[in-house]
Amino acid sequence: MGAQAAGTRSRPERINFAISRRCAVACDGCYTVFGQQDPPREPFMASVCAFVALGIDALTLSGGDPLLLDDLPAWLAGFRHAGVRTIKLDTVGAGLLAPAREGAIDIETLLGAVDQLALPLDGWDNASAQHFRRGRADLHNRTVELLRQLDACARPGQLIVNTVVHAGNADHLARIAEPVLALRTLAQWNLFQYTPTDQAAAGANDRLRVGDEAFAAARVRLHQQIGELPLVRWRSIADRLGHYLLVNSDGQAWLPRADGSTCRLGCIFGREAAVLEAWATAVTEIAR
Repeated sequence: MGAQAAGTRSRPERINFAISRRCAVACDGCYTVFGQQDPPREPFMASVCAFVALGIDALTLSGGDPLLLDDLPAWLAGFRHAGVRTIKLDTVGAGLLAPAREGAIDIETLLGAVDQLALPLDGWDNASAQHFRRGRADLHNRTVELLRQLDACARPGQLIVNTVVHAGNADHLARIAEPVLALRTLAQWNLFQYTPTDQAAAGANDRLRVGDEAFAAARVRLHQQIGELPLVRWRSIADRLGHYLLVNSDGQAWLPRADGSTCRLGCIFGREAAVLEAWATAVTEIAR
């Protein structure tokens, strides 16, 4: 769906609670508007109930990394109790192989609590992964091993792999594809065009930017190398406009514009309907 079609939406497809303020890696192009406080569970659960009553029963939990949330099982159980029908969790996954944190969730419990689990894979080895995600020298190898372990016990269609297509990896997507397409429980492999953002580290937008023509060329090249596969989803900047509402740990809502600037919509607590109206207005403006 392109930007013009996005303007016809009156509600987001899902709410994205980007509420974890901690992460084991640092992404130079991170678009998250991080909050100042750790998330209070009770107000968020009240908001989930309100959003469900307003017709939005799909939720993504992200961050940061939600695996670092205190009492993650209680969050997931609370969402389900509030009426959320589809829970997706986006995680870097670091630490899930051998949890070192007291109270950390294990693989089986996590898979049993969510409908879909998404992990990032942006490189084809440890060195190339550092182009975008830093802080873990062995991130690529650990992610590939984690995906294999998850694949052994996940339900069919439960795993999602997200790849940010940027200037450092656009010519090498076939190399990234090898471990991804081997997953038997893969629901989809999302290939996201890097979106410049005003939240990015200094210089990251210029270093990572991949234009529309380069993104289209990467798609043609990958098709020639591996064929057109139904599980591969290409997500351009325009395609992603106006599909979801992001909320940080303080309850502040926002969405990105096509130029990478951040449109802020205020706090959701007790204002869920008003925020959705503001979201609809913002999406209409974005689509022009």
